[in-house]
Amino acid sequence: MDRPAPTDESVRLLADLLGVRVDPERMPAIAAHLADLLAVAAALDDLELDGATPAAVYDARWPEEAL
Repeated sequence: MDRPAPTDESVRLLADLLGVRVDPERMPAIAAHLADLLAVAAALDDLELDGATPAAVYDARWPEEAL
């Protein structure tokens, strides 16, 4: 699925939603980094993991804080 690339405006809207102040000159760099992160997430979604062995297995002896 193709997603629209993040823009300065979408970064501004996300920042406003989160209540975070972002300097306008940082918007292009943040948008580019967000685009990179979304590309990595899409690549991970495409991995075929059926039958793959998990890196860790839950052990009921673990204390709740360790989760």
